[in-house]
Amino acid sequence: MFKSLGKKKLGQAGSLYTAVVAGIIVGFISSVITTRILGPEGYGDMKFIQNFFQFLAIVFAIGVFPSGALLLTRIGENDESKRELIGALLVITLILSFFSIIVSGLFSLFENRIFGNNLGALILYFSPLGVIFLFQPCIEYILQGDNQIYKLSAFRILPGILYIIFIVLLNLLLHVTIETALLIQIISGAIVTISIIFALKPRYTRFPENKLLIFKTNKQYGRHVYFGSLSSVATSYLSTFMISYFLDNKQVGYFSLAITLTLPLMQIPNVIGTTYFKDFAKTDFLPKKVTQISLGLTLIIVIIFLSIIKPFVLLVYTEKFADVVSLCFFTAFGSASFGMGDYINRFLGAHGKGKELRNGAFIVGIFNILGYSLLVMIMGASGAAATQLLAGIAYLTTMIYYYRSYKNEKIKSLNISSNVPN
Repeated sequence: MFKSLGKKKLGQAGSLYTAVVAGIIVGFISSVITTRILGPEGYGDMKFIQNFFQFLAIVFAIGVFPSGALLLTRIGENDESKRELIGALLVITLILSFFSIIVSGLFSLFENRIFGNNLGALILYFSPLGVIFLFQPCIEYILQGDNQIYKLSAFRILPGILYIIFIVLLNLLLHVTIETALLIQIISGAIVTISIIFALKPRYTRFPENKLLIFKTNKQYGRHVYFGSLSSVATSYLSTFMISYFLDNKQVGYFSLAITLTLPLMQIPNVIGTTYFKDFAKTDFLPKKVTQISLGLTLIIVIIFLSIIKPFVLLVYTEKFADVVSLCFFTAFGSASFGMGDYINRFLGAHGKGKELRNGAFIVGIFNILGYSLLVMIMGASGAAATQLLAGIAYLTTMIYYYRSYKNEKIKSLNISSNVPN
């Protein structure tokens, strides 16, 4: 099957990986511009607010997005019910957004008392616009589940391009503040998100039936992924809050930049897993050659990255961000581990192994909670970077364990069926 779809998948993987490479370049340019304009403290404040809204997006997703993606893998290309299902997912996301706004407003009242950085007012002002952070993962899952890889490629790269254009133009005309940078980021994401929604041509008929179908699937699959996301992804944002609490937002900026710089290291296996997500559901095992390519390319990129990161940071971000270099040696291997774990995760997810993904995420969550609480208190930002590495290794190890368990069960069942007389 993979051979027969080789050219198509090669084109899709090439498109998505091109978007990833372009995203690396765009992310690099964006971080350089933003850090130069805002400085370490301002960049840290901006990342604090951004991470807060992304944290809320995970909390209020309640598992409906992966459930919708799984349902879309089972619908034909031209099936009208696909557009109705997409419409239902968008309506549910809109409803969840209202709860997100309420929580943002309540948090803004107590933010300064907890962290002492006077960002509560900004969080309150941006809470209605911050719902774009909830719609973005919804669109990601829709495009992945429907195998619309080319749209997914555009969706991942265009917001960053628009952000760079807008912030450069505005910086020529006026003094760009944290408020301006945040507004530009949200508007850029909203323009692309709304455009993709129109391109999907959602229909809102049969919403009650589709809502029931989504939540039924959510009970069997999505909620397990959701609780896993709370345990792994949501707890990863503890780094922002704990660094801010024990240290300051300047250190938040350093750690966030280290994560930004090493994030591309997880993209090679992640892209491949995303590209083959729909086809994974139709095959019994991970393709050996594809897995070897994913691992080999990831290791090569990590080695190259570590050899150039110090002169790169000093040249591009100046001595002000020299502390980022030591953090990258931890986060590079952490990101690579998470990337390979995601590759296996896509296969297990395509086979509806929601409980296994949840359990793996629980383990990551334990590492995150302990590490970001204890190691940050003891080691500062270096403790956060070490936690990211340990959590990545734990994640990859867990995914390998569950895949091997699945593989052994599948081999056993195939052997039994082959021995049954006709």
